[in-house]
Amino acid sequence: MNEKNIDELKKNIVAIGRLLWEKDLTAGLSGNLSLRLDEQSFLITATRTCLGLLKEDDIVRLHVTGECEDPDSKPSTEWKLHADVYQAFSTVQAVMHVHALHTNAFFLRNDELKPEILEARHVLGRVPVIPQQTINVEDTAPVIETLKNSSIVVLRRHGSLAVGSNLFECFILLQALEEAVKTDIITRVYSNRSF
Repeated sequence: MNEKNIDELKKNIVAIGRLLWEKDLTAGLSGNLSLRLDEQSFLITATRTCLGLLKEDDIVRLHVTGECEDPDSKPSTEWKLHADVYQAFSTVQAVMHVHALHTNAFFLRNDELKPEILEARHVLGRVPVIPQQTINVEDTAPVIETLKNSSIVVLRRHGSLAVGSNLFECFILLQALEEAVKTDIITRVYSNRSF
């Protein structure tokens, strides 16, 4: 892949990061994005970056082994999760991991989401939830296994992850999940009150 194409991909990552920020799907320094370059390498956001204020310099070119093209670059601490997803699924071109407020809160107390809005049910299907015990995903095997049957997974106590053919596809899944969770929460509030 030539440098011009890589520059365009970096611009796409910056734009999607800003969109995630504007839609309240990420906060502070949380979340990470990546795009596949080829079978052995991908672009990923650097560690300790704000997705809403990304610059192209905040995006690291990384080999699936963790080796950076620029030795001074520091990829996201979740780089291995992204690398393992790319190695497991040749069709995945983008990976997005966010810590959306309502989704995280909902799945602290619920084992599943059953969207009642028909479009959400169609887009999301059954959203799988797996336990997460560490601040970074150290054991990627349960995530990989879950992604065999779903393009989205919730990591309880940590966040959610979507895979797809591009970052916008991942964004749509994660935004649909956050909106479905909000709808469920609001429905529960309305069910307990008379207006």
